[in-house]
Amino acid sequence: MAIISGVHGGEFSGPLAATRLIRTVDPDVLAGRLLIVPVLSTQAFMQRNMQLSPVDQREVHFVWPGNPTGTYSDALIDLLFGAVKDADFLLDLHAGEMAQALAPYVVVPWLADGPLWEASLTLAKAFDVPFVARRTLAETPLALPKRCTTAESRMCGPRLAATV
Repeated sequence: MAIISGVHGGEFSGPLAATRLIRTVDPDVLAGRLLIVPVLSTQAFMQRNMQLSPVDQREVHFVWPGNPTGTYSDALIDLLFGAVKDADFLLDLHAGEMAQALAPYVVVPWLADGPLWEASLTLAKAFDVPFVARRTLAETPLALPKRCTTAESRMCGPRLAATV
């Protein structure tokens, strides 16, 4: 399982939840690999940049799968994609940024009915949130769910975008 948070520098709930998980998980009871990225871009987080990277003014959600020889954001996403591409489960945690108040919800990217959709929905229902939404890839502006769902990649298993 891979858990990503802190994609946007102004989101604090996801990094807090990821840090708490790191502190409380017992590695001796894990079966498999757990990769937790509490803050994707320390540059954006430390500068409290809400959407764009302060280094290259790019929105990292739109540069998947990245490029190791590209801009800061391209290289960052290339490194991250290499780390999460084989995960059986992928959680992409987000939150309302400094001036936003959002109701907790989980979005499940959907390509077609079947085992992947059912596993993703089961994972989504494990969260105690008032809303779980199925969103077609056409309705999903974020590149991560698209990249991990398309037939070309077949790399990521059940995946969610959760607002915590």
